[in-house]
Amino acid sequence: MIINKYGLELRSLLEADLDMIRTWRNKQRVREHMQFQDVVSTEDQIRWFSALNPNQNVYWVFSINGVGIGLVHIKDIQNGEFGEAGIFTGLDDYLGTPVPALAILTMMDVAFDVLGLKTLKAKVQTNNNRNIWTNLKFGYQPDISSNESEFAYYSVERPQFLKATKGLRSVLVKLYGDQTEIIVSENETGFLKQSVERLKAKPTSERVLFS
Repeated sequence: MIINKYGLELRSLLEADLDMIRTWRNKQRVREHMQFQDVVSTEDQIRWFSALNPNQNVYWVFSINGVGIGLVHIKDIQNGEFGEAGIFTGLDDYLGTPVPALAILTMMDVAFDVLGLKTLKAKVQTNNNRNIWTNLKFGYQPDISSNESEFAYYSVERPQFLKATKGLRSVLVKLYGDQTEIIVSENETGFLKQSVERLKAKPTSERVLFS
């Protein structure tokens, strides 16, 4: 699956991307904010990718003009309603730019409007103030049911997300329009395939274009 929105492209993670993703994931600045902080070997990465259940996990590489920048995901999808969202930026040049935020916004749009999820969760290191601030800006609120000390859970539903991003979205509509273009592969599987088929069955969707 390829998603075009806000000047970005998100495409489904492929086996050919694993070396690139592993290089990004092994950077110290990325590892230090992960629950699993060891260096990932080639074998580890292949085992992880092979074990991914397409009915419960979706991963996308986000890029501009064909240059991969980072990875966004929704994992551990339960009952087609809940999933845990995440992101990391691989290329240092894009740190501190709007690009990661646009990737998050696109991922969340797709999660709610295409995949039909009701709730997104995020797991954030409690001392990662930048990521906590970013989550709050996208409508996430602390999940008081979590009792972990090093990491905290946040959650958001579509109405809170839309309310929190209303101002940002109005600016982006002027710059990029408000359409989500989705290119679906013939060999699409799992939760992505189910979600697209469900959405295509609806009468119309002005904001989602399939090709």
